[in-house]
Formats: sequence, C-alpha cells, structure tokens
Amino acid sequence: MTSTLDPFLEATRLLVDVWGDARAGAGLSRAQLVAVNDALGVVKRTADAVHAEVAARVAQESRPELGPGSLARQQGFRGAVQLIATTTGAS
Repeated sequence: MTSTLDPFLEATRLLVDVWGDARAGAGLSRAQLVAVNDALGVVKRTADAVHAEVAARVAQESRPELGPGSLARQQGFRGAVQLIATTTGAS
C-alpha cells in the first residue's frame, strides 16, 4: 500500500541527490542550480498536493454544524480557512 507522502518523500530524495555536497546555494554549479530548481518545483507541487488533502480533512472536521466540537474552533480559529491561512502564512 502506498502512502500519500510517498511522492513528496521521493521528491525530497531527488532534491538531496541533486544538491550534492554543497553547503549552501552559493556552492552549487550552474548544472546543479538548474537541477535543484527543477527538484524544488517537484517538492513544492507534491507538498501542495499533500496539503490539499490535509486541508480538505481540516475543512471536514471544522464544519460549522460541529459547533464547539469543530477542529478549527478547538484550535482557536473561526473556521478552517482561518486555521489553514494562519498556519501556512497565506492570506
């Protein structure tokens, strides 16, 4: 059985591989810069996909009809949108 995290974990492994031994971005060759940029794109897309799944579940657990039992309210937020926006830094 595969996990929702498998594509994300594979993307991070790819990033580690293409980063190589550089201590910082300044130590990357031009070829590495291109490869790291591509790998970061995959990491971001896969992280966004995982977050979309989690956000859908947060929304489900934060339905208004749950009242005080709402996940978002129990965490001190008005609703799922505020919870997610606050924790991700989005507006």
